[in-house]
Amino acid sequence: MGATNIPLSPDKAWQVAKNWFLKHDYGQPEFARMEIRPFALSDSPHKSWRRRFFYRIECIPMQFDSMLVIVLLDGTVLEPKRIPWQPGEIK
Repeated sequence: MGATNIPLSPDKAWQVAKNWFLKHDYGQPEFARMEIRPFALSDSPHKSWRRRFFYRIECIPMQFDSMLVIVLLDGTVLEPKRIPWQPGEIK
């Protein structure tokens, strides 16, 4: 793998995640864990995705709770989407 600079450092990704928490009034999260992950595995048919990565940041917003924040290398946070439960669906 060639040596290239990461567009967004882990420190900046953590700051983006903390700012996201504050923006949504989730308070000041406690850092638990951070990973940088590929969008696709090496055997994926989507060859263009093999060299694209994101940060998976696990936080503890309050006691006995955890939350994941996905930060792209351009500093974008993937916003969660609520999907309403439909009667008859398995939870």
